Amino acid sequence: MARVLVIEDNQANLELMGYLLRAFGHEVLAATRGEDGLEMALRELVDLIICDLKLPQMDGWEVCQQLKANPALRQVPVIAITAYVMPGDRDRALAAGFDEYIAKPIVPESFVQQADEFLRSGQRGRLPQAAPQAPARRQRRASFKATLLVVDNVAVNIELVRQAMQPLGYAVIAANSVKKALTLLRRRLPDMIICDVHMPDKSGFELLRAVKADPRLRSIPFMSILLHGPAGGGPPEEPGTGSGRVPDAAPGHRGVAGPDRGAPGEEEGVLRWPSSWWWTTVRSTGSS
Repeated sequence: MARVLVIEDNQANLELMGYLLRAFGHEVLAATRGEDGLEMALRELVDLIICDLKLPQMDGWEVCQQLKANPALRQVPVIAITAYVMPGDRDRALAAGFDEYIAKPIVPESFVQQADEFLRSGQRGRLPQAAPQAPARRQRRASFKATLLVVDNVAVNIELVRQAMQPLGYAVIAANSVKKALTLLRRRLPDMIICDVHMPDKSGFELLRAVKADPRLRSIPFMSILLHGPAGGGPPEEPGTGSGRVPDAAPGHRGVAGPDRGAPGEEEGVLRWPSSWWWTTVRSTGSS
């Protein structure tokens, strides 16, 4: 695996990129200022640098210029990352010396693969495989703090939750569609449901309605995940309503997890992903 230096002044974005890179086995070094990132690059032996363009004081353009001017560092690939995407920006970044240009918000399913393209084959990341699960009849429920049902059509996202929560003592079961989640729920009652909002076929809203309409299921805490929220930073809109809110039939809904959202207490029901996301999950289920 590789040593990757991430230079990013937005803490939520830094956490997200670091979390994804570490999940695939990379060692991550972090800096929030261009000057600190440049010093770290000079001091540490890194294999790849990911640098935000808009940084305080020394911006990403100057960081790249100084990296490429240094004979000891000019061979290290540098990827530009920015939320300010204008026509011609990618060509300008490549002309300035960057090896690649990634627009924000990053796509978690492909971000690490984009970075890995600039590493040697032996350095590329690999998502850890989950340990084989014992048959359900042999598992002792008492050995877990709680059971989490994760519903997401992206296998990488499910695996990230599993890798994060199982070491903390949580059992994780998963479904990649609303239909499969409802089938699982008929066989086993989890202590919490964590569901992606945007999925093909049926959305997370439809699972939320079905859960809250079922007397056997409605008391289970339900948490929705939104990686790319609507403009304005509020909760996701229920399809077809234009309301910018979760459906009315959603008592017990724990809110939305997404990058660049306020921490708990700043805006009710809207949580920052990933750090507050894990914190809220543990807080919500730890007493079960």
